[in-house]
Amino acid sequence: MVNRIDNRQYSNSIENCSFVKTVLMIIVVLYHSILFWAGNWFSAVGTREYIAPVDYFSGYLNTFHVYCFVLTSGYLFSFLRFETNKYQQFGKFIKQKIFRLLIPYFFVSVIWAIPIGQFYYHLSVNDVLYKYLLGIAPSQLWFLLMLFWVFVIVWPFSKRIHSSKLISFLFAGIFYIIGIVGDHLFNNYFQIWTACQFVLFFVLGMKLRDAHSNGKLINLKWYFLVVLFVFDVFLYILKIRFLPKGVIIYTCVEIFIELVLNIIGALLAFYILQAIASKTGNINLCNSKWYMTLAKSSMIIYLFHQQLIYLSIAIFNSLINPFLNMLINFVFSVSVSVIIAVVFTSNKYLCFLVGEKSNPKIVKQ
Repeated sequence: MVNRIDNRQYSNSIENCSFVKTVLMIIVVLYHSILFWAGNWFSAVGTREYIAPVDYFSGYLNTFHVYCFVLTSGYLFSFLRFETNKYQQFGKFIKQKIFRLLIPYFFVSVIWAIPIGQFYYHLSVNDVLYKYLLGIAPSQLWFLLMLFWVFVIVWPFSKRIHSSKLISFLFAGIFYIIGIVGDHLFNNYFQIWTACQFVLFFVLGMKLRDAHSNGKLINLKWYFLVVLFVFDVFLYILKIRFLPKGVIIYTCVEIFIELVLNIIGALLAFYILQAIASKTGNINLCNSKWYMTLAKSSMIIYLFHQQLIYLSIAIFNSLINPFLNMLINFVFSVSVSVIIAVVFTSNKYLCFLVGEKSNPKIVKQ
């Protein structure tokens, strides 16, 4: 079911990561576009129609999309640090990540997320301080804080992680446990406990790249991927439908199953999207204008899409079919975010505020 592959077969794996991250960004937007009908998301709009299949589908998307994104970031980090001699100085590296992640976090919070949150939720000063300044629940921007701390945590140990599988396993496992325990006992200030959990997926991506660069990357056959997908879906159904609630052991079992779902889902998504990127690259799909626009705009789409979905739901909820509303949410948020991206990337000062460069390259870390 698996075999070692010639390194040349995945010679474009780094370039393919742009496709992987772009598709994952689209999946995140899709996830938020349908989430309103899956539960208590965007509670500022009172009446909603609960749709169980949407709840299950969105829940499944949530088991892998961000986890695969962090895995891909670890994959690229290992390539850049150990194969291109970048990221060699910790201070310079962290400065880059402040520009890339923290400045956009505060800028978009102040000019976008907080004002729109205030409009819909009537946030108090304490709410703003709690949710955004302390980073407890800063809407979609939590990801920026989390990824920044992942970089801070991993870099000092990255050489040992690169050189030792045992240290990698222990390092990732210890931080995952720290994240789980910390999240249950303390407030998640600045998303630090979430970051500790995501270290595991970042390290997994690093080791995947290390195996690739050593010519030892495992090629999963399509039928094995199908079997793995079926097993993944089975675990998801087991978790949401059949595990008993209200017993102490349930929490431990749920955490374990959730971790397995996240790992399998992240790996499946990475392998499948890498394969699709290789195929679509051969027919020049990845060089098409629409794809290039999405790829260059992906960061800004992520920064701005959620509040656009709020607006779309507020306008159309209860007036049109929910599935049509979901489609409108998706198309509207992506389209307007792309327009915002075009505006911001046309000016070097605006680019700086959203962590971009003028005429950004598609492959970036």
